[in-house]
Amino acid sequence: MQSFAVGRAVVSGLIAISLWACSAVLVYSYPTRPIKIVAPFPPGTGSDLVARILADFIATNSSQQATVENRVGAVGNIGVDAVAKASPDGHTLGLIPGTNIVINPFLYKHLPFDTTRDLVAIGPIAEATITIAVNASVPARNLKEFIEFAKANPGKLNYGSAGPGSISHLAAVQFAKTAGIELMHVPYRGIVQAVTDLVAGHIQMVAGPVGPVMGSMPSEKLRVLVALSPQRLPYLPEVPTASEAGLRDYELTTWFGLFAPTGTPKEIVAKLSDDVVNMTREPVFRKRLFDNYLQPMTMSSEQFARLIALDLIKWGRVVQEAGLEPE
Repeated sequence: MQSFAVGRAVVSGLIAISLWACSAVLVYSYPTRPIKIVAPFPPGTGSDLVARILADFIATNSSQQATVENRVGAVGNIGVDAVAKASPDGHTLGLIPGTNIVINPFLYKHLPFDTTRDLVAIGPIAEATITIAVNASVPARNLKEFIEFAKANPGKLNYGSAGPGSISHLAAVQFAKTAGIELMHVPYRGIVQAVTDLVAGHIQMVAGPVGPVMGSMPSEKLRVLVALSPQRLPYLPEVPTASEAGLRDYELTTWFGLFAPTGTPKEIVAKLSDDVVNMTREPVFRKRLFDNYLQPMTMSSEQFARLIALDLIKWGRVVQEAGLEPE
């Protein structure tokens, strides 16, 4: 009986060693071919930009190349679906904006994927701060003056967004509610079109990521009143935070994260998570983000999963308060 127990222990030990060896070989050999990073939006957008920075990092720090594939359409859902249905071997990944993960599930009834079931969160890479900008002709030099002006002109000020349910729409809804003002919504096909009309004076306000707001528009035509970030942004040091401007407990950023299909070996997920953490700490990488109005985010895959769970609760509530019904 004792010899049987000893034999069973030996067999169990050999199995454990074998499994460990297989895991070690898997991680050591990965990747075995070029990695494809799916960006669900067109070239020049935030997810595409971050995906290309990530691809450069992989090419520099791996034996394999990485390519970016723009799978666009259906507000990013086509690209997300492509990642969810890819072979779970770590060679197809998705660089996906938070809006597709934590907002779209509340806007669409029949998504062909479940973001909590069909995707594995590897780690966030960058975040974009939401800013509130107004046309330069608006008689308000700061956020306090704009709120006072809006209260004196209820329903007469228009704001543009990238469409119903977009981060720019929901951010403006939350801002109006927090500030106690009434604004009229003008939806556009994208945030760039909204900012173009803001610069032209056709609308008075946009609540959008700082990159599209500041990236290619003449600064004398618009005024950034506030950055909804915990601290002042290194590339907009003169712009106050919401707290400094008088709106307490009102911060809003949107992130870009790396995902893999569910079923991807946990050893590969762990390696990718470690690689992403190391990347977000590199000065060259951080500068590339800063140059494009983005901030690096550093989290483990477990921390990122917890962030997503909290964001699903937060944005579900915001969508409900905005009165949006899933289509």
